[in-house]
Amino acid sequence: MKIGEILTGLGKLSEADLQISLKKSMLRQEPLGSVLLTENLVTEADLANALALQAGLEFMDLADIHLEKRLLKVIPERVAKKYMVLPIEEKKGKLTIAIDDPTQFIELNFVRQLVGGEAQFVVVPASQLRRLIDKAYIEEQSGIEDIAKKLQRVTEAENRQKDLASGKKEEKGEKNTQASQAAAKDSLSIESLVSEIIDEAMERKASDIHIEPQQDNISVRYRVFGTLQQASTLPYDLFNLLITRLKIVANLDIAEKRKPQDGSFRHYWGARAIDLRLSTLPLVRGEKAVMRILDKSALKAKLDLLGMPEELADGIKTMSTKPYGIIFVTGPTGSGKTTTVYSVLNLLDKKKKNITTIEDPVEYQIDGINQVQINNAAGITFAAALRSILRQDPDVVMVGEIRDRETAEIAVRAALTGHLVISTLHTNDSVAAISRLMDMGIEPFLVAASLVGIVAQRLVRRVCLNCRTKSVVTEEERRWFGEHLIPEGLEVSRTAGCAKCFKSGYSGREAIFELLAPNDAVRRAISERNSDQEITKILKANGFKTMRENAVSKVINLITTVDEVLEQTV
Repeated sequence: MKIGEILTGLGKLSEADLQISLKKSMLRQEPLGSVLLTENLVTEADLANALALQAGLEFMDLADIHLEKRLLKVIPERVAKKYMVLPIEEKKGKLTIAIDDPTQFIELNFVRQLVGGEAQFVVVPASQLRRLIDKAYIEEQSGIEDIAKKLQRVTEAENRQKDLASGKKEEKGEKNTQASQAAAKDSLSIESLVSEIIDEAMERKASDIHIEPQQDNISVRYRVFGTLQQASTLPYDLFNLLITRLKIVANLDIAEKRKPQDGSFRHYWGARAIDLRLSTLPLVRGEKAVMRILDKSALKAKLDLLGMPEELADGIKTMSTKPYGIIFVTGPTGSGKTTTVYSVLNLLDKKKKNITTIEDPVEYQIDGINQVQINNAAGITFAAALRSILRQDPDVVMVGEIRDRETAEIAVRAALTGHLVISTLHTNDSVAAISRLMDMGIEPFLVAASLVGIVAQRLVRRVCLNCRTKSVVTEEERRWFGEHLIPEGLEVSRTAGCAKCFKSGYSGREAIFELLAPNDAVRRAISERNSDQEITKILKANGFKTMRENAVSKVINLITTVDEVLEQTV
């Protein structure tokens, strides 16, 4: 049986969700299991159980397992990490090996030959296995705070060695040798600490990691689905080691502590390569470090897979076929604008069109697209780069963000002279983007003539399927949301909180949108400097739906909660 059939047979997946996921799997060219996990339709345990049933193997949960160190000598660390295998038990000469993917037949046959005896495989959740392997092969490692305590002891030993070198009285011999050995382990220990911080962030599906110096400690927080969560508290003695290590891997100046710095580096989470962008900021108590985990799924995103209503997706596809004009994507920081912009770029024929982007920073390098990195120190500003690009015979220009009048004027005039321009603005909704351009000094008739469309968006958190509850919507919620939008007696999702969602009640995020496609009446209203309210009335008379109205389907289909939509929309 196929994985989808097994999951539906177990009652873990509906037939409707299966069909949608199969379509997404084909469009993304990703395995079905990967899509199901990304969309939070099944848990890792559900998928591992289905894989085990498909292969005729046993499924195991290793949450409470005690690993025997002697067994780790049977399979070397490099093999364990490369093939994702871990020896967990030996009984009567038969070795039990944990795996996460029973379909890698060649690799498992190699492992079977390597152990040289009788072996049986059991299937476990992938992230659980990855974490166990990392812990098993790093001596005495058991979490961020435990590593930090061990590292603090190493630091104290190193300080004793420095005291000895400076002439302070201390016995030589064994103490000196111990201090030297501890100091020699320093680099490895701080690497382990940094790796553990990033690995835990990946397991929690965080988008950002905040490392902040406090008065007596270091605070480590993760931004998970838009909300910051406290992760760990580390000894302040480790602060300089931690920041220095991050600067080294990001190729920053470790001696510069008075100015903000930006860099990037790559981290390997199991077999998966993760790109991170590091930013440091001098504070009163030291430098704060924030790491942005870059999601490469934005590169291959398609409008159909963003949770966008079909009529909105069709409208944007139509806009992308226009030979000239300007398309705006608006929303606050962290609302998924970059993903939507890449989705629009993916609609274009890269072989037949000259596409150039201006970004700050260039997070991903894309084949077939010319990308310009902003460098203010070298004079490469958005405006300067845009002027040069227009002399490069472009068909499509993507401006990462319009921040000032000069850039806005050049972009609008480019849109009126035969170029399709795609850019972003920080506004609360689509209509507000019009007044924002006018506030920048763009003449209303230029805005009206150049505008192709505006997409406004937010991200709402998806309710955790593992602990979700349901109850009838209250009258107060209907009044706040709009009684005409939410039917009386409708059952809606409620949050509870469990270990899988770290007690938050949510797991994953989904975008909600509104699309402003100007007609002649709207263009006339813009030229006449009508207010946002007047333009909104004209739009609504022609079927325009706000973000909150478009988000109704997310509530009715139990994807998110009424509270979450009310919090993110107006």
